Amino acid sequence: MHRNPQAIMLDRLIVHIGLHKTGTTWLQRHAFVPAFGVQHLVDSAQPWNDSVLGSLVQGVKFDPLAVRAELERRWDGSSLPVLSAERLGGHPISGAYDRWDIADRLAEAVPGARILVGTRSEGWEESIYAQMIQEGFTGRSMVQPPRTQWKTPSWPGSYTDVVGLVEGYRQRFGRDRVAELPYELLRDKPERYTKLLAEVCAHEALRGATVAAKQRENPRAQDLERLRIANHFKVSALNPNPVVDLGPRGAAWLARVLKPF
Repeated sequence: MHRNPQAIMLDRLIVHIGLHKTGTTWLQRHAFVPAFGVQHLVDSAQPWNDSVLGSLVQGVKFDPLAVRAELERRWDGSSLPVLSAERLGGHPISGAYDRWDIADRLAEAVPGARILVGTRSEGWEESIYAQMIQEGFTGRSMVQPPRTQWKTPSWPGSYTDVVGLVEGYRQRFGRDRVAELPYELLRDKPERYTKLLAEVCAHEALRGATVAAKQRENPRAQDLERLRIANHFKVSALNPNPVVDLGPRGAAWLARVLKPF
């Protein structure tokens, strides 16, 4: 009896939902690659242009059957299929307000998939702030003024609630289908991390990805301040209406010539 190709893919599919600053880029570049028999089914380099991710994250023309069919069409039929995008866990700047909408769409589109959640226990705010500045953020910190209303969510919101995130996915996909991947384990004990990765993905070849994640230094405070000021002069997703748009090159030039404050 022949099994439906979509059912075969769903049985093997790994969905990695990030989070930011938990080793997501490392996984995408060094583990979820053809060298280890893995096929990444979405575009992690430009996720905003990927139709599947647009449907799952933003609900654009969301149809669970269409999402499933498109993933099956992209799959080569033999490699380990992986869907990885840190935006699936929500976004820091908005406090992950849409986290559960995305989770519900995933549960509809790819029921039975195995879920990987990147977690982190320390250093969230400093690392997230540095990344947001590099994405165009103009705020002086991730900490926003106290709000008395709940209509405009902001950092941290529920973003750093990894316990709640893991539990929410276990409720949707089953306790045995959801695994945590601690960033600190990747940084400090990469052999144990890739052993865990291979076990939860049921894909032994992933043990070969054992390379310690580089602990990137966050930019110096004065360099971040230069970038933050320059961000006021370029269009970005986090600042769609700049004072004057100098473009990416003009803003980069401004950041270089500004003296630190």
